[in-house]
Amino acid sequence: MRPEHNPKNKSDKYKRVHYLVCRLGLTVSDRMQEALVDLRRQAYQAPTPELEQLALKGFSEEEFVGAVKEVLCIWLHQEAVDQGGPAAPPWLLSFLRLALGATDILIPRPRAEDVFAGYEDCDDMRSLCKAAAARAAARLGFGAHSADFAPAVAGLLVYNRESRQKILEDALTLPVAEIASWQAA
Repeated sequence: MRPEHNPKNKSDKYKRVHYLVCRLGLTVSDRMQEALVDLRRQAYQAPTPELEQLALKGFSEEEFVGAVKEVLCIWLHQEAVDQGGPAAPPWLLSFLRLALGATDILIPRPRAEDVFAGYEDCDDMRSLCKAAAARAAARLGFGAHSADFAPAVAGLLVYNRESRQKILEDALTLPVAEIASWQAA
C-alpha cells in the first residue's frame, strides 16, 4: 500500500475499515464452511468411531462464529506482518489496528484482545498458524480432540494471502461510493 491509499478523512477511514472487516469476515466464514463440509465428507475415513462422530457433529452458531472470529483476527495480524510489520507505514498499521477493533463490533465474542492473549508463545508464523488452527477447532467444539481436527482448518490460516491482500487493496482503493453501495446491499 502506498501513501496515497491513506484514507483522506475519518468518515472515509471508517467506511473502508467497515468494508475490510465485513469482507474478510465473510470470506473467512465461507472458507470455514467449506472446510467443515470437507471434514464431513471425510468423516467415514476417521481412524476411530469417536472421531467419525465428532467429524459429523453439528455446530452451534456460537461455535462457528467464535471460530470465524479467531481466524479473522489472525488474518488481520498476518496482513500487518505482510505489509511490513513494525516497518509498515504508521497510517496503515493504525488502519489495521482500527480494523482489529472493529471485529468486536462485527463479532462481539470472543473479544479480539482475548483472541491474541493466547498466542504469547508463538515465535513465528508457522507456530501461530498451528496454534490458531487448534484454537479454532476448539471453538468449533472438538474439545480434547481439537488437535486431531486442527488440520481441517489449517488451510484457512496458511493459504489466505492472495484473498486478504486483495480485500485490503479493495478497501483502500475502491471509490468510497462503491464501498458504500456494497455495504448497503
